Amino acid sequence: MAQEDPDKFIALLRVIERRVQQLLPPADAAPIVDSLMEVRDGCLAPKKSESDWDPVEAHAKRVSSRLCSASSLIPLAESNVFDVGLQLGGIYHHADDIPVSALQKQVEQKVRAVLPQSSATTIRRAFFSAKNTTMVHKWAERIFAFIDRELRFTN
Repeated sequence: MAQEDPDKFIALLRVIERRVQQLLPPADAAPIVDSLMEVRDGCLAPKKSESDWDPVEAHAKRVSSRLCSASSLIPLAESNVFDVGLQLGGIYHHADDIPVSALQKQVEQKVRAVLPQSSATTIRRAFFSAKNTTMVHKWAERIFAFIDRELRFTN
């Protein structure tokens, strides 16, 4: 999350912590929450050298790894949404240009599995509209915003 507002990042860590506690059993949530606190504390602590970031990075990778496997611990509907979020997050943070057509279709299929059938036309429009973006992070943001809006406001 380079170039991000530090306050926004700390707030995001708190959101992840709360969602982990809501979705996972306490025994599965505890190690993730502990590592999230280590990341937060590490980000806020003064740094004297580049290597001071190593423990923070280790805990961040631990959180990422545990979150990737956490989808097997939650109900299928939540797991599908989680998988779409992980894929969009990976696209957002690890690529420079618009995702290839095959990846776009894969994400669209996952979105169709998550959203109700009544959203089919809206899904098609959202993905068609997102193709007009020139940068992958904008594509992922548009798809995420669409899913978020549909999940919040569609019954």
